Amino acid sequence: MLYIRTLKGGRVSIEKDDFVPDEMKKLIDEKLAGMNREEASERAKRNKAKQDELKRQEEGLKNGLEHAKRIFEWVDGFRKTETGKKLIQLGNRGYLGGVYFFNGHVFGKPFRGLGFDNKSVWWISTGCGAHPRPLETPKELAEAIAPETLKLACEWIDTGKIWECIKAWHLERH
Repeated sequence: MLYIRTLKGGRVSIEKDDFVPDEMKKLIDEKLAGMNREEASERAKRNKAKQDELKRQEEGLKNGLEHAKRIFEWVDGFRKTETGKKLIQLGNRGYLGGVYFFNGHVFGKPFRGLGFDNKSVWWISTGCGAHPRPLETPKELAEAIAPETLKLACEWIDTGKIWECIKAWHLERH
């Protein structure tokens, strides 16, 4: 058993907390309980934020996946047409002979241009040394590009703005 000497010359066991006044024990317990509540509250807030972020990401992937599927369907359909085949043949030297069809930008999201060739859909970013990155599935597209950007690409398909981009990149450039 461990003891400490008191100022009055006695000995008190430190294993039983006999030398700590009850009021001090109570204050310490209350402070710890308050800290534990605060920590628990902070942990709960962090966990909720993580869950919300995961839910947002899952929802974004789900929405992005729907848009990516539409983009792949459009590309597959266009690729099979005579015009699509001719355009791929005409190609664009800067984009591996493929068809660049989307160069829209969503503020606050990384720029991603979209194109396709005979084998895949691909995305490209701006900047020095930017090269097309091929994507084989809609899921890969949804994971690589923000849902907002994919939504805008689908809007371009729906409104026909996509043809303006194709015309500018493939028919008007020398």
